[in-house]
Amino acid sequence: MSAIAPTAELKTVADAIARFDDWLDEHRGDTDAWPAFDEFIRHILFTSCGATHARPFRILSEGAGLVPLRSMESSDEQSVGMELGSARHGIVGHVAMTGRSFHVDDASQGELIQKLAERSPATGPHGGPVWCFAIRRGARTIGVVSVGQFGAQRPSGAVMRAFEGLIGQFWTTLSEVCRSRSATTRDPVSGFMTRDAFLDEGRRVAEAAFAVGEPVAVAVIQVEGLRSLLDRGRWDLADEVLQEVSTALRRRLRPDDLIGRFDDARVVLLLRRVDSELASLIADQFVERLASLPVIQRVVEGDIEMRCGVAGSGTARVPIGRLTSEALRLCGVARERRVRTVTDVFEEGTEGRRHEGTKAGGGARA
Repeated sequence: MSAIAPTAELKTVADAIARFDDWLDEHRGDTDAWPAFDEFIRHILFTSCGATHARPFRILSEGAGLVPLRSMESSDEQSVGMELGSARHGIVGHVAMTGRSFHVDDASQGELIQKLAERSPATGPHGGPVWCFAIRRGARTIGVVSVGQFGAQRPSGAVMRAFEGLIGQFWTTLSEVCRSRSATTRDPVSGFMTRDAFLDEGRRVAEAAFAVGEPVAVAVIQVEGLRSLLDRGRWDLADEVLQEVSTALRRRLRPDDLIGRFDDARVVLLLRRVDSELASLIADQFVERLASLPVIQRVVEGDIEMRCGVAGSGTARVPIGRLTSEALRLCGVARERRVRTVTDVFEEGTEGRRHEGTKAGGGARA
């Protein structure tokens, strides 16, 4: 097969760099740019190297698993097939563990490496990967890119090595952009969105839901007594409570729900595809589970109480700011009434809304 001419190779590399600069400008503000970066990698490897069935994976922190940069639920033919769940098996595992690239036509890699590739899970129409390379940060492998097939004009070894370096540089650049953005949009203790970031992203998510006729609901959960712990100098305990609350909520939320830290003691949730009543049942389960966390049980009895207010959009396109304000107000009602959850369920045949509270012990605290 013919190789790409050297002058064309240089232009291909330069074009890829320019394309990434343009792509980064477009996606720099994305809440999650990684799925779009997955598409960018596939596109750039196809247009620049004739590579198809490209699959970029992030390696989990413990090094044992591979996570696709975009959801494997896609019906795209490049996404279906065997899920590469382990970072220790086959040629992909070899590349992930050693950091050394694999090229199917490179005889210098030795017979055993070729056999390992032949025994690897199918990633293309003719079996295992034809090209696989690691994404490195210092001495650690943080990702792997696997290619299942080349077109008629296969790239030279020099071009493949150049694009291995380019994709790695693009990947680490995006990581730094995301880390910098996270510092201003994520609460450092809980990992939740900051208030402004939640409201900005909430507007986008709510509008997307309204566009397809889906309702949304906002729930505000107050960890009552958390501020008192901070005022008494028990910062470590307050942080531990918030971190445990964060972990518990993340396990229960769906991928397209949102969560933010509104202030010292309150977190705010945006739930999609639920009305007020269903949202109140979900939120009440959240609150009940939070109240039973071991860290809460270790605190002096009565020091920590959970309160919740829930407001839903119904069939109207209610602005996220108004829903959040209403949920905050209802959370205050729950605190005043010493109940766990208060919601804005509309009562047919009446003008207005009623509050429904789930009884909970404990007095009000600042």
